[in-house]
Amino acid sequence: MDNIRSLIESGQGSISFTVTAEALRAYGIAIAQEVLNAQPQEDKTELLTVEEAGEVLAPAPTPKHVHGLAGIASLFGCSIPTAYRIKKSGIIDAAITQIGRKIVVDAPKALELAGKKKGGRDE
Repeated sequence: MDNIRSLIESGQGSISFTVTAEALRAYGIAIAQEVLNAQPQEDKTELLTVEEAGEVLAPAPTPKHVHGLAGIASLFGCSIPTAYRIKKSGIIDAAITQIGRKIVVDAPKALELAGKKKGGRDE
């Protein structure tokens, strides 16, 4: 092994290797372990299971109240002009409290009201 190392370091001569897929895989795993072990403890990346990733990526709970047209837009996932049309349509009026320019919307109630169908062929 030392002879091979000295040839490589000197840059003289040529060497050819025959490597199996299993040996290459084992070498790759060994290199990955060396890289992970070389990182400081606080910088190590933690791998998550599918269940843990699902918990991390779970949608945020619906807030109890949202404020203004921007709040309506974020609640329904739409633009502010569309939020204005939703408010103006009267569909969620029972969930809205407005004093002057201040708008407070009961989020769960607004979602419930928006989900109800009125008219149409299915009724």
